[in-house]
Amino acid sequence: MNSFSLPVHNQSKAFENLRAKIQNFDDKLSDLRNHTENAISKASDAQALNNANNNSKVMSTVEKVKNLQEDANHTLEDAQELLRNASALLGDAREAFDNLFLEVQQGQDSRERLNETLETNQLELYEVHQRVRRAEEHALKL
Repeated sequence: MNSFSLPVHNQSKAFENLRAKIQNFDDKLSDLRNHTENAISKASDAQALNNANNNSKVMSTVEKVKNLQEDANHTLEDAQELLRNASALLGDAREAFDNLFLEVQQGQDSRERLNETLETNQLELYEVHQRVRRAEEHALKL
């Protein structure tokens, strides 16, 4: 019978170890309860935020913002095309402006030649009139 009995001293050590393990388990359960309550609180907050985000007023505002952004993108594309066209026209205008001096010079040269031709024609016409007048005078004398 001696072999089946444990000393009392060993039993109180085992009891203290068991009590420490139960206390440790109780502490872990308490921590688990605190974490669970915290998780439930955060889940409730997240659900409230989801409900607020799903609110029709918020959704309509989001839709308006998306539509405005699409309109702005289309307007930007149109503006970029207009800018490209304006840049091409500006290049043409600059080229025409650069050629303007040459065009003016050519116009002045043409005007001078025309004036010279007019003067020559007027002199020739004057000479022809003089001949016609002399011929008329001579014809009257005859």
